[in-house]
Amino acid sequence: MSDQRIEKDINDALDGDAQKNALEFVAFLQANNMQFLRGGGYWKGKLYWCVNHMSESVCYILLYSSESAVDSTEPWVVWTDDSGSRWFEDCSLDELSKETAWGHIDFCGNTGEACGGCKGRIRKTVFGKDFDNVCGNTFRFDNPDANAVECMIKLVAIRKCDIEKRHYADRIMPLDREKWQDYDLPFHYVSHNYFNVEINRSDDDFLLSFIKKPFDTPYVNLPNEYDKLFQPWWDDIKAWGIMENGRLIAAIETAVEEWSNRLRVTELWVDDTYRRKGIGTALMDIAVRRAKDEKRRVIMLETQSRNEGAISFYLSYGYSLIGFDACSYRNDDMDRKEVRMELGILL
Repeated sequence: MSDQRIEKDINDALDGDAQKNALEFVAFLQANNMQFLRGGGYWKGKLYWCVNHMSESVCYILLYSSESAVDSTEPWVVWTDDSGSRWFEDCSLDELSKETAWGHIDFCGNTGEACGGCKGRIRKTVFGKDFDNVCGNTFRFDNPDANAVECMIKLVAIRKCDIEKRHYADRIMPLDREKWQDYDLPFHYVSHNYFNVEINRSDDDFLLSFIKKPFDTPYVNLPNEYDKLFQPWWDDIKAWGIMENGRLIAAIETAVEEWSNRLRVTELWVDDTYRRKGIGTALMDIAVRRAKDEKRRVIMLETQSRNEGAISFYLSYGYSLIGFDACSYRNDDMDRKEVRMELGILL
């Protein structure tokens, strides 16, 4: 079933705000390469769609109309589909969206049959909060308004990332040093903002600040700037990567700082084409697992104050600022907005 058909049915079945909100939600799904399949079985003949990504269900959309043979006071409904995943347990979501999501948890009837055979009445942890008697689909939005659609979009984005992360996580493999030593990793990024670092002294005190500010023009780190795998100055290096069509598309490298019992992530690289698919998170999970298995007290890494995207990713993963070096690369690092930042997680 093409996405053009669902748009036609939305225009035919809905009007006003309901039509506007439904079209906005579908436009987001289309932009994220979701597949629309018309429902069969019980739902055959009704205006019902399964929305899939990478062959996994993401959500279901039901439109009510005179032709749908379903009685309801709500013009359209959206259910999420979790397919056994626990993506909603404790992932990053702003507090307002959490409150909205909690207000749309789908609670089961007394039997699985009441929820279409989902075998519900499940105890679930949803964004850090426990609920009983939850349907297998977790969330249900009846005639969602603009605020609810915004929340739905965030939930779908998290679910999409979860699917992609698991897809690529299954393909992570160790990289052999003999084969991959000196392999070039072409780093490329664009930053619109940087962290302005200031160090001020007052009597015996030092006042430090990292204030996020916009660049006058975006900073571009060109793809002809390379890092290399398995460099000789690191100790006890282990690296993992993901291959696609015979080429490396992502890699993470870790090395031991034995004297302090810390593990350092020395490289984390994802090819431009494959970013924002959960790959970085899947690779970082491997590094954290190594640190915990080896009973390291900290996992840490280096980034730069002008690498906005990297900093955002690391902070969202759980890293915090643990140190910095104001002249690590050149004496004018502060003026160039390239202060070395040390981020870490205490284990």
